[in-house]
Amino acid sequence: AVSRINELRARHGVPPLTWSTTLERYAQNWADNCYFEHSYGPYGETLGLGNITIVIEQWYDEICMYNYARPGWMPATGHFTQFIWARTRRIGCAVGYCPTGSTDARGFLWNGPVV
Repeated sequence: AVSRINELRARHGVPPLTWSTTLERYAQNWADNCYFEHSYGPYGETLGLGNITIVIEQWYDEICMYNYARPGWMPATGHFTQFIWARTRRIGCAVGYCPTGSTDARGFLWNGPVV
C-alpha cells in the first residue's frame, strides 16, 4: 500500500512517505476498536473499506474533482489531498476485522499530519 501511494505521490513531485510506528499504533488501536469514523485527533486520517489496492485507486481518482486553480483541501477531494499533500511526510496503516452481522468489514486507516 505504501509503495503504491509513494508511486502516486511521485507523479506530483512530492517526496515519498516514511513509515511511522507511532502512527501505525494509533491506526491499529482505532481499527481494533472497529471505529469507522474520524477521530478528530492530532493526525489526518483516510478511511476505507475493502481491498486496499482498490481503495487507494478510489482515493486517487478524486484528482478529477481537484481544483488546481484553488489548491487546498475540500470535502470531495479530502482523501486525494491528504496523501498527495507535500507536507504529509509520514504514514501508519492498520487493518481491523470487525463483524457486521453476516459478513466481516475490513477497515483501513491511514494517518499523516493534518492538512
